[in-house]
Amino acid sequence: KSGKPWETDEYFALTRLPVEAAHTFGRDMYVSEAIFASEAKLLFDREWVCSGVAPDVAKHGMVAPLWAPGAPVSVPVFAANHKGRVRAYYNVCRHRGAKLVREPASKKNVVTCPYHKWGYALDGRLVGTPCWDDGATSCGSDDKQVPKALRDKFTTDHVEGFDKSQYGLFPVAGVETFGPLLFTKRDADAGPSFDDHLGDLREQLRHYPVDELVVGRRATVRDIPCNWKILAENFMEYYHLPAVHPLLCTVSGVDEHLRTQGRGKCVAFATAPLTDGGTCVDPSVAPPMPGLEDTPDATAARHVLVYPNVFMSWYPNHVMLCVIEPVSAGVSHEHFHVLVHPKIYDDLGDRADETIDDFFAWHVRVNNEDMDICQAVQEGVSVPSYEGGRFSFRFEETIHRYQNMVADSLTGNNAVVPPADPDFVAADDLARPAA
Repeated sequence: KSGKPWETDEYFALTRLPVEAAHTFGRDMYVSEAIFASEAKLLFDREWVCSGVAPDVAKHGMVAPLWAPGAPVSVPVFAANHKGRVRAYYNVCRHRGAKLVREPASKKNVVTCPYHKWGYALDGRLVGTPCWDDGATSCGSDDKQVPKALRDKFTTDHVEGFDKSQYGLFPVAGVETFGPLLFTKRDADAGPSFDDHLGDLREQLRHYPVDELVVGRRATVRDIPCNWKILAENFMEYYHLPAVHPLLCTVSGVDEHLRTQGRGKCVAFATAPLTDGGTCVDPSVAPPMPGLEDTPDATAARHVLVYPNVFMSWYPNHVMLCVIEPVSAGVSHEHFHVLVHPKIYDDLGDRADETIDDFFAWHVRVNNEDMDICQAVQEGVSVPSYEGGRFSFRFEETIHRYQNMVADSLTGNNAVVPPADPDFVAADDLARPAA
């Protein structure tokens, strides 16, 4: 036992109650740096966490910096596609510790350190130490060869205990992809398998061409003055839509929402059907993605949060995806993407880029509205007398499910995979509301 109350079942007793009797998290869960440190160790170290988007490393030779959790939370990592297999490594040179990958790149066979030009193969092996060992022919410049006499002078034969094979990149224990999502895990033996973590999400998204999507637009919003869980919880309830997003209600009406919650460390609901409300994200703006024709998903939107830090809305013709990066108890970053299927460029021709711009601007607008209200929540829950509130059974069962997953992680029960909710059996057909 750690002696920390928030790592005990007793601390979460009121949240563990059935949703109609349960209480939401209190102040400390959103403002305490000590609890945030426990989350880093017990949650972000031990869960499958979304660290980036798979299209950035879709082909051999593509590399991209990622965000991965740890203690401290922001630990630099990068992903590399080596002959079709995506691998993840800690983003540090084994020589003097420089960060290796700062920007996405393609057509790479070697990742080169910007400091002293040590080189690493995409499978993690150290393959080059310029001006150091006898095998190096240059000091990092392709057009300046090093004379053999100088190479001999810098051979590492005299360095005790140096074996190139022992100085490869540090691998991240677990890395998996699902469609556009890229997940990492620092402790591969902790918690459920990746498939169990996703639960029935593959089945829910079976009509979508999940492996064919590309990044249409992206942006990073830094230093949002808000706890990461407030951002996640805001996404998964639609109780606030009329007050905060009146325009969104014209296409995603509150009365058209239904639960699609099955097994897994996910929260899922849908808008079925979407409404043509004269917005730029109406289902009629662009043809549905391949595979959605003649299915209910052609006129619906699926809203999914994969625990703990990525949420997305799957519209018929595009996907909004946001990865939350916790920075401290009261500060977060968001990595925001709009994904499309390449067929949209054939379907819309010269109008495709403008349409994608409109998709992106729409979701940025909605997200800005959310960030404003989330900041107000952060300021409010900081009041010392705030001890938590109550859940609206009709709208906030999703948050109850999510907060219980957080409680599982902090109390050492992260192997638990939540079942399908007994009151909300996932609907196979969006035309038929969940029971």
